[in-house]
Amino acid sequence: MRKTVTHIDRYEWKLTVYSHFSCEYTNSILKHLADMGCDNDFLSRAEENMDSCHYNTGLAFSNPDIRESLVVVYRATSFGQFVNTLSHEIAHVCGHIAKVMDIYPFGEEFCVLVGNLMQNNSNLIKNYNHEN
Repeated sequence: MRKTVTHIDRYEWKLTVYSHFSCEYTNSILKHLADMGCDNDFLSRAEENMDSCHYNTGLAFSNPDIRESLVVVYRATSFGQFVNTLSHEIAHVCGHIAKVMDIYPFGEEFCVLVGNLMQNNSNLIKNYNHEN
């Protein structure tokens, strides 16, 4: 499993991305979610999802009170599917940030946020083939 941490200074927000997740890491991810203040309903759904060990899926959680988000990208069956899942989960985080920071979701600021978060996690994309 790989981990990247991005600090979004403009919004005083932190994003942690875990990629190439496999089910042996379920407990460490659940602990991170709990430490972020994740509620029991989401924790239960996340645990069930992670324990299934499915490919081509992920999850995103944000706690706006502490301005922190966590993304998990599970193992993928192809490079394209990995990029799809990573961008999908980062889009959720951008929506969470936009809601809290009152960012218009169809404007330039939102699109810059999406681009910056994808760029900050481009090492995961670049190294995909070397790790699977």
